Amino acid sequence: MKKIQNSIVATLLLAMCLSPAIAQKIATITPESYSMIRFHSNSVKDTYSLFIKKPQGYDKEPARRYTTIYLLDANIYFDIVAAMVDKYNEMGIMAPVILVGIGYKNFEQMEELRTRDYLYPKALPVYEIKKSGGGDKFQQFIQSELIPYIDSTYRAKPDTRVLMGHSFGGYFCLYAMLQNMAKQDNVFRSYVAASPALQYNDKYLFNLLNQRTEGFTVPKFVYTSMGGAEDEENGEQKENINAMFTNF
Repeated sequence: MKKIQNSIVATLLLAMCLSPAIAQKIATITPESYSMIRFHSNSVKDTYSLFIKKPQGYDKEPARRYTTIYLLDANIYFDIVAAMVDKYNEMGIMAPVILVGIGYKNFEQMEELRTRDYLYPKALPVYEIKKSGGGDKFQQFIQSELIPYIDSTYRAKPDTRVLMGHSFGGYFCLYAMLQNMAKQDNVFRSYVAASPALQYNDKYLFNLLNQRTEGFTVPKFVYTSMGGAEDEENGEQKENINAMFTNF
């Protein structure tokens, strides 16, 4: 079952590589099947839209606890990932999970603020990104505010959490992973980074990795992916991913 579960996470990772337009056409879920709340973060000083989907049968098994998947860019990806989770659960090849999508008020706001939240440090001028550098505060929000809320409200397993992100979101996943490794704090068991923007700020994440000490801990699973067109357009992406994990 472990190998099957791993392949499913990899499939979900590939789903996050779809363009927003294609992703929205492939799958939708009814609003009745999940809850949406507005959650204010003291760390970021902003309010997020949380999309929370409990697994089928959640209320019928009051003693059961579940893996929680924290999904970034939820305004785009929540519907498709939720639909895939449901389908795999129905097929019996994926254990039921609690899906927590972290999003914004709307798509336009997401486009404006995701770079603020997912990137650290502040972007170099050459990248021409207006808002950036808040990745440390966003990580604090997730780990110090959001996770305690989810764990106290839902029957979540604290030792099986998954963090998933795409592009800049994938960058944030790996940034959070390296920070947690340095602190020897395995908040997440697995990290899923689709097409992570490893080139950001002259490969800043490689600098973090090179600063590791003997005290670094390593997470259980780390998944990364890239699209074929990505490699054709920029062969450096494959080299970056290989280099990142060769250095572990």
